[in-house]
Amino acid sequence: MGSLLATTFETPMPCIEGFIKPKEVLDRVGLKQGQKTADLGCGAGFFILAAASVVGEKGQAYAVDIQQSALSAVEDRAHMEGLENVVRLVWADLETAGSTKLADNFLDLAMLVDVLFQNKKLEEILKEAVRITKPGGEILIIDWKLKDLPFGPLPDQRISEHDVKAMAEEQGLALVDSWDPSPYHFSLVYKK
Repeated sequence: MGSLLATTFETPMPCIEGFIKPKEVLDRVGLKQGQKTADLGCGAGFFILAAASVVGEKGQAYAVDIQQSALSAVEDRAHMEGLENVVRLVWADLETAGSTKLADNFLDLAMLVDVLFQNKKLEEILKEAVRITKPGGEILIIDWKLKDLPFGPLPDQRISEHDVKAMAEEQGLALVDSWDPSPYHFSLVYKK
């Protein structure tokens, strides 16, 4: 995330919560109370806050982002929702190996939601997700489809589902589920 592309949006981006339902996605993935999860590139925090409410105080939910303003917003929302004891903030440049400082083989679920299209070093980001996910844990990837859409990043700024699958295969990950969580996104779940 350190070297964000200068993304030009065709029209203003709608709130992800408006067309992807984080709780539904997390139910499908099977996130459970007491587990450890991280949203790598958490942005406004929709997914990490939903995850924090699932894992509860016996679990841990790491909001990871390079933008301090995003982390501050997540912290404020976590406090308002009574999740301040569950959500932990991590400032990190995902394009730098080990930047999250989370332990190897630590997470039950790593999430990369609308993150890959914004970065140049996609392999580094995926490697970090793999490093911090425990064997048998899962990595959730959601990103924009390549088709023409009335909003979102321009098509030439997106990454194809095929390319994501190729990178995941290089990392030795096994695809366990795929679906479209919205008409605009693809979703892939990998097991480490």
